Amino acid sequence: MRTSRVTRVVTAALTTALSAAALAVAGAAVAAHAEPGSVAATPARKAVTVAAAAVTLPPSGRWDYQIGGGTTYIPAPAVVSRDNADQPYPGVYSICYVNAFQSQPGDSSLKSLWLVVNGKNVEDPEWKGEYMLDTKGHRSQLVAAFTTLLQKCAAKGFKAVEFDNLDSYDRSKGGLTQADNIAYAKDLITATHGLGLAAAQKNAAELVGSIPFDFAVAESCLRWSECGDYTAGYRVVLDVEYQEELSASSFQKKCATAVKAGKAPSFVFRDREVTPNGVRAWCTAQS
Repeated sequence: MRTSRVTRVVTAALTTALSAAALAVAGAAVAAHAEPGSVAATPARKAVTVAAAAVTLPPSGRWDYQIGGGTTYIPAPAVVSRDNADQPYPGVYSICYVNAFQSQPGDSSLKSLWLVVNGKNVEDPEWKGEYMLDTKGHRSQLVAAFTTLLQKCAAKGFKAVEFDNLDSYDRSKGGLTQADNIAYAKDLITATHGLGLAAAQKNAAELVGSIPFDFAVAESCLRWSECGDYTAGYRVVLDVEYQEELSASSFQKKCATAVKAGKAPSFVFRDREVTPNGVRAWCTAQS
């Protein structure tokens, strides 16, 4: 089941000119996938440990989802996710948002790497202007392109990356499989860890335990009753719920129930466009 996603307002400045350095990193990523290294332990369904990884997981405390535009306030949250074109939240653990499995609206810089089925590029049926990336036929080239973007995230000071549209195989018209995206995700994780950044699984609860991500960023896990799937596999889970799907009172009631049951994600309540001055609230049971 596909969970909801927010409209990504800022597009990534990707380029089709893949540097030799990026290609070298991509080759190393593929090789590392064949011989798993020690950067992170493989996640089990019941628990994920990040052994011998030179990465830092998000701290506990309030988190905010700001991929539609950054804003600062007092007291500052403990964790924030922002678009890769933005800057990290000063002094706050910041996650770099990257749409690594589909194109961004209006960005055709990677068109040569888009998925083709029956002679046509495959557009996301729900998100006009987003096209599936061919994680099967152009895996190494995609890893190279996104490694360049990951390097920018690291240079800006982000501490982690969330890779959106992991479940693009569900919308690929048969052009992609789970196995294709899993293999590609593992290469992205290797590249991410190589830069000292943590890697977050974004949605696709059915894949928890299949890919060695370090933590999870979920959308609407309360609405879809998937929070337990994520917390069963990850020590750190960050969830955003949207006012278009849950009322404020329903959000508070559901998150309180999850907190009472134990091992709940860190929750934030936002507007779907996650605008800088939009709706923003937290679970009072976690205050």
